[in-house]
Amino acid sequence: MEEKMKAKEQQPIDFGFVIRRDETHCIVQADPNVYGSGYGVCPKEEDPWCKYDIADVQAYMQAHPDKVLADYAVKPDWLNQELNEQRRELAELEHWFSDVYDVQVKQYARCVRLGSSYDNKYGTIEELDEQAEQNAKRIAELREKVNKE
Repeated sequence: MEEKMKAKEQQPIDFGFVIRRDETHCIVQADPNVYGSGYGVCPKEEDPWCKYDIADVQAYMQAHPDKVLADYAVKPDWLNQELNEQRRELAELEHWFSDVYDVQVKQYARCVRLGSSYDNKYGTIEELDEQAEQNAKRIAELREKVNKE
Protein backbone atom coordinates (compact mmCIF):
# COMPACT_ATOMS: atom_id res chain seq x y z
CA MET A 1 0.00 0.00 0.00
CA GLU A 2 2.82 2.43 0.86
CA GLU A 3 4.53 1.64 -2.44
CA LYS A 4 1.38 2.65 -4.34
CA MET A 5 1.24 5.95 -2.39
CA LYS A 6 4.91 6.70 -3.13
CA ALA A 7 4.46 5.84 -6.81
CA LYS A 8 1.42 8.12 -6.97
CA GLU A 9 3.33 10.98 -5.33
CA GLN A 10 6.23 10.67 -7.79
CA GLN A 11 4.08 10.78 -10.92
CA PRO A 12 3.90 14.21 -12.51
CA ILE A 13 0.54 15.85 -12.13
CA ASP A 14 -1.38 16.81 -15.25
CA PHE A 15 -2.78 20.24 -14.42
CA GLY A 16 -4.51 20.61 -17.78
CA PHE A 17 -4.82 24.19 -18.94
CA VAL A 18 -3.30 26.82 -16.66
CA ILE A 19 -3.93 30.54 -16.22
CA ARG A 20 -1.10 32.39 -14.51
CA ARG A 21 -2.52 35.33 -12.56
CA ASP A 22 0.81 36.56 -11.18
CA GLU A 23 4.15 35.13 -10.05
CA THR A 24 2.66 33.04 -7.23
CA HIS A 25 -1.01 32.52 -8.14
CA CYS A 26 -2.38 30.25 -10.86
CA ILE A 27 -5.60 28.59 -11.90
CA VAL A 28 -5.20 24.95 -12.94
CA GLN A 29 -7.55 22.64 -14.78
CA ALA A 30 -9.17 25.64 -16.44
CA ASP A 31 -11.63 24.92 -19.22
CA PRO A 32 -11.26 27.53 -21.98
CA ASN A 33 -14.95 27.15 -22.82
CA VAL A 34 -16.27 27.64 -19.29
CA TYR A 35 -15.84 31.01 -17.63
CA GLY A 36 -14.65 30.75 -14.01
CA SER A 37 -13.64 27.11 -14.24
CA GLY A 38 -10.51 25.72 -12.60
CA TYR A 39 -8.85 25.45 -9.22
CA GLY A 40 -6.87 28.30 -7.66
CA VAL A 41 -3.33 27.53 -6.53
CA CYS A 42 -1.26 29.77 -4.29
CA PRO A 43 1.75 29.33 -1.98
CA LYS A 44 1.25 27.07 1.03
CA GLU A 45 2.10 30.06 3.28
CA GLU A 46 -1.08 31.76 2.10
CA ASP A 47 -3.28 28.68 2.04
CA PRO A 48 -1.92 25.58 3.80
CA TRP A 49 -4.97 23.58 2.62
CA CYS A 50 -4.33 24.23 -1.06
CA LYS A 51 -4.50 20.96 -2.97
CA TYR A 52 -1.42 21.63 -5.12
CA ASP A 53 1.99 23.23 -4.62
CA ILE A 54 2.69 26.36 -6.65
CA ALA A 55 6.22 25.12 -7.43
CA ASP A 56 4.75 22.04 -9.14
CA VAL A 57 2.45 24.23 -11.21
CA GLN A 58 5.32 26.52 -12.23
CA ALA A 59 7.41 23.51 -13.27
CA TYR A 60 4.44 22.18 -15.24
CA MET A 61 4.06 25.52 -17.05
CA GLN A 62 7.74 25.48 -18.03
CA ALA A 63 7.48 21.92 -19.29
CA HIS A 64 4.16 22.53 -21.10
CA PRO A 65 4.04 26.14 -22.36
CA ASP A 66 1.28 25.12 -24.79
CA LYS A 67 -1.01 24.48 -21.80
CA VAL A 68 -0.79 28.08 -20.55
CA LEU A 69 -4.01 29.80 -21.63
CA ALA A 70 -3.09 33.23 -20.31
CA ASP A 71 -0.09 34.68 -18.51
CA TYR A 72 -1.04 37.84 -16.64
CA ALA A 73 2.31 37.92 -14.83
CA VAL A 74 3.84 39.18 -18.09
CA LYS A 75 2.62 42.74 -18.45
CA PRO A 76 1.90 44.00 -21.95
CA ASP A 77 3.83 47.09 -22.98
CA TRP A 78 0.73 49.31 -22.79
CA LEU A 79 0.82 48.82 -19.00
CA ASN A 80 4.37 50.15 -18.82
CA GLN A 81 3.99 53.55 -17.14
CA GLU A 82 7.26 55.00 -18.41
CA LEU A 83 6.54 53.95 -21.97
CA ASN A 84 3.05 55.45 -21.74
CA GLU A 85 4.50 58.76 -20.53
CA GLN A 86 6.98 58.78 -23.42
CA ARG A 87 4.19 58.10 -25.90
CA ARG A 88 2.11 60.90 -24.38
CA GLU A 89 5.05 63.34 -24.57
CA LEU A 90 5.69 62.31 -28.18
CA ALA A 91 2.05 62.93 -29.09
CA GLU A 92 2.10 66.35 -27.39
CA LEU A 93 5.26 67.40 -29.24
CA GLU A 94 3.88 66.25 -32.58
CA HIS A 95 0.65 68.10 -31.78
CA TRP A 96 2.69 71.26 -31.01
CA PHE A 97 4.24 71.12 -34.48
CA SER A 98 0.91 70.82 -36.25
CA ASP A 99 -1.14 73.17 -34.07
CA VAL A 100 1.35 75.84 -33.10
CA TYR A 101 4.54 75.89 -35.12
CA ASP A 102 3.13 75.17 -38.59
CA VAL A 103 0.33 77.70 -38.11
CA GLN A 104 2.71 80.39 -36.86
CA VAL A 105 5.16 79.82 -39.72
CA LYS A 106 2.29 80.29 -42.20
CA GLN A 107 1.17 83.47 -40.42
CA TYR A 108 4.75 84.80 -40.41
CA ALA A 109 5.10 84.12 -44.14
CA ARG A 110 1.81 85.90 -44.78
CA CYS A 111 2.92 88.91 -42.71
CA VAL A 112 6.22 89.10 -44.64
CA ARG A 113 4.38 88.91 -47.98
CA LEU A 114 1.86 91.56 -46.96
CA GLY A 115 4.45 93.78 -45.26
CA SER A 116 2.62 93.73 -41.92
CA SER A 117 4.06 93.16 -38.47
CA TYR A 118 4.16 89.66 -36.98
CA ASP A 119 2.89 89.66 -33.41
CA ASN A 120 1.82 86.52 -31.60
CA LYS A 121 1.58 85.09 -28.11
CA TYR A 122 4.32 82.49 -28.76
CA GLY A 123 7.16 84.97 -29.23
CA THR A 124 9.24 85.85 -32.25
CA ILE A 125 9.67 83.51 -35.20
CA GLU A 126 13.31 83.00 -34.15
CA GLU A 127 12.16 81.82 -30.71
CA LEU A 128 9.66 79.49 -32.34
CA ASP A 129 12.36 78.11 -34.65
CA GLU A 130 14.61 77.48 -31.67
CA GLN A 131 11.79 75.71 -29.83
CA ALA A 132 11.03 73.67 -32.96
CA GLU A 133 14.66 72.58 -33.16
CA GLN A 134 14.63 71.41 -29.53
CA ASN A 135 11.28 69.65 -29.99
CA ALA A 136 12.48 67.91 -33.17
CA LYS A 137 15.50 66.52 -31.29
CA ARG A 138 13.29 65.33 -28.46
CA ILE A 139 10.85 63.72 -30.91
CA ALA A 140 13.73 61.79 -32.50
CA GLU A 141 14.86 60.57 -29.04
CA LEU A 142 11.35 59.54 -28.05
CA ARG A 143 10.64 57.76 -31.33
CA GLU A 144 13.83 55.73 -30.88
CA LYS A 145 12.84 54.76 -27.32
CA VAL A 146 9.21 54.02 -28.12
CA ASN A 147 10.05 51.96 -31.20
CA LYS A 148 12.58 49.86 -29.25
CA GLU A 149 9.87 48.82 -26.79
